[in-house]
Amino acid sequence: MPTPAQGAVLCAFMTYSKGKAVFEVAYGQVSKKAGTCKKTAQRTINLLVELGILIKKVRPQVLDGKAMNKPNLYTILCPELLEWAKSFFTKRGDKEVAHPQEGDKLCTTEDKTHTPKVVQAKGNKCRQKARRNDERKSPEELEADTFDLVARGAMEELGHPLPDQIDRDGVYAAILELKAAKQPNYKDFIWRQGLQRHGLRRALIAFLEVHVLAQVRRTSIPDDRPWNERETIKNPNGYLYGILNRPHGQCHPEITLGGILEERQIYPLPVKLTRAVKARARYKASAKAKA
Repeated sequence: MPTPAQGAVLCAFMTYSKGKAVFEVAYGQVSKKAGTCKKTAQRTINLLVELGILIKKVRPQVLDGKAMNKPNLYTILCPELLEWAKSFFTKRGDKEVAHPQEGDKLCTTEDKTHTPKVVQAKGNKCRQKARRNDERKSPEELEADTFDLVARGAMEELGHPLPDQIDRDGVYAAILELKAAKQPNYKDFIWRQGLQRHGLRRALIAFLEVHVLAQVRRTSIPDDRPWNERETIKNPNGYLYGILNRPHGQCHPEITLGGILEERQIYPLPVKLTRAVKARARYKASAKAKA
């Protein structure tokens, strides 16, 4: 159970995120907003990093011969924490305003002088309930070994090889930074929906699939692939949305990337993934023969 000081630090820290997964903030800013000492803010944030909720990246720099670090860059890995932070903010015109709090409840700043209409629920309640329960299923995370091999191979294919000594959190951070650079306009709430439906690892692999495919399809290779497998990707945001919008349990970007990496022979793939790649190749071959 967090102490009152830790709770104040967490609220102040997430306020600076403004509901975004990647943001920067200094310990002094958090402690000033939370009304605690800087040491308490530093210990609380480091505890979140140790629990695997955050990724912290220290950014050293030298100005006029003096070491003056930039504010740390944080990446939030917990979808629930992101959703909670997003609930503090609302759009009003062109400004983003925080909701005032009353205890643990959030209240709106809008004037509600009219009586809200009561909307009657439509029929098929059982089907609606089953659909909601299916959407709330916890995502089935991609196996760690499969993620590591496919992610490293895809990053090398894109010209951003990862160091051998980097840990898995570092791999997450590197891919998220590349996503922020290549697709800065991808909506945060759509990304969070993909995380909730398919998990962080599969969502990151889906992002890598988009850009590896875009790179492969730009090269003119004389082959007999169908037109839809050679068409250039003109809208990466829409393509990524299409992958992450697939139903729960039906999103497997690692198989597509695995087929590309197997042809390149960059990394030896896990046995389970190799079998899935070969099974998809057999299915395509049979479909082509029937056509």
